[in-house]
Amino acid sequence: MLRSDAHYTLRPRYGLTLARIAERERDDKLILIASTQVNLGGPEFVADGDQAVEVAKLNLDAGKKAMNMSDFFSAYSFLEYGISYLRKGHWDRNYDLSLQLFNLSAKCALMNAAHGNLNIILQQIMHYAKCAEDKFQAISISITLKLWSGQIADAIKTTTSTLNNLGEGIPNLITSSLIQKHLEATKEKLAEISDITLLTYPIMIDPLKIEAMCLFEKLFTSFSYAGQITSLPFITSKMIHISLESGLTNLSPVAFAQWSNYLALVENEFGDGYRYAKLALSLMRASPSCAHDGAVIFCTTHTKMFVEPMQSSIEFYLEGHKAAMRSGATRYAIMCAIFYDISSFWAGKNLKAVCYAMRETMKQVKFYNNLLLLTIMLPVFRVAVKMASGTGSDLINASGENSKERNFATKLPSHILMTAFHGFYEALIFRELETATKSAEIFYEVQSESTINMGSPMFMREW
Repeated sequence: MLRSDAHYTLRPRYGLTLARIAERERDDKLILIASTQVNLGGPEFVADGDQAVEVAKLNLDAGKKAMNMSDFFSAYSFLEYGISYLRKGHWDRNYDLSLQLFNLSAKCALMNAAHGNLNIILQQIMHYAKCAEDKFQAISISITLKLWSGQIADAIKTTTSTLNNLGEGIPNLITSSLIQKHLEATKEKLAEISDITLLTYPIMIDPLKIEAMCLFEKLFTSFSYAGQITSLPFITSKMIHISLESGLTNLSPVAFAQWSNYLALVENEFGDGYRYAKLALSLMRASPSCAHDGAVIFCTTHTKMFVEPMQSSIEFYLEGHKAAMRSGATRYAIMCAIFYDISSFWAGKNLKAVCYAMRETMKQVKFYNNLLLLTIMLPVFRVAVKMASGTGSDLINASGENSKERNFATKLPSHILMTAFHGFYEALIFRELETATKSAEIFYEVQSESTINMGSPMFMREW
């Protein structure tokens, strides 16, 4: 008869045997089973350093397989187990393995909102990584965390500093003449290239250019929240220029989607804007990576709302949400959900259903501790609740976010504008003319200073 704890000894051995079979047979399912069995024993059942490395690699493979299946919770567990098997001095002896485990674990920790552990992982990478390229993913995630917590100025500073190190710096002052020059150059270059040519364009292989594309995409978001809206076309044109000069990456469709926004929402060139929206979606489908599908669908839906009926076009935000969740792109998953809810409000959908959807989205936002997006969403939520119930104060107070919102209210031009806009709309509905006048004055004052354009049917343009 086996001892009560015998399975903790036998199962790891069984798992190692399965792992070798899985490697020989290239059986992904068997790798997941093998890793689970080995992990029942834990690090104390590993015989020596060589076996520890073997088991760590097994968990790395299992983590990758789980991520490919969009199971980021299981992936995070496998990767954390993999790290636990590493012996003292592993950064020196097993550098590549350590870097992969920590980088992927950081991505999964972000997806699972394990922010406490995430900061520890990032510190390890920044301390032990041998070069700037190896630190890039940690830097990228740290920028995301700064954005989520409302540290927009720090996020911009880190992004621009890293871009300077890559040789892709931007001017400290982005003037209107500089923007116009870049936009005209972009239009001239694109006029020489057909859509078919772009769809068969070579792939970008320069790692520094790929990193620069990622940082420009983050800078685009940071500038949006900071109210530096007039600079956004400059960022987009930079991304398109890099793509045309160095080849396409999985962020190139995002750049073309943003370009479609500029043409349709700013230049009122709806035909060309719609053309590049469709091109962006075609490039997205042709890309072997789905990492940025949510971002592409999110941006192209903005343009579609100017060409297609709003009530049907906003449904693409739901597609974007699903695509972003599949790839672990939590920021765009949340943004798609928020824009769907807000657009549903303005499209005239059932107010009670809209309020319910908003509360569910706010739960998701709070899970990821994204205080920035939560703060931006609250103004329209208040108006929707009040219109649906006549008061809504209990529901609003129940959200428990009023104090957090006040901390951001004086920092974000986008939040001040949204609060003023919806305050104006709410006051008109309830015939509070004095409040409406005050809200309108705040709106125009902040808009003139921040250059944010609030003219789209979803009340807030990206440009």
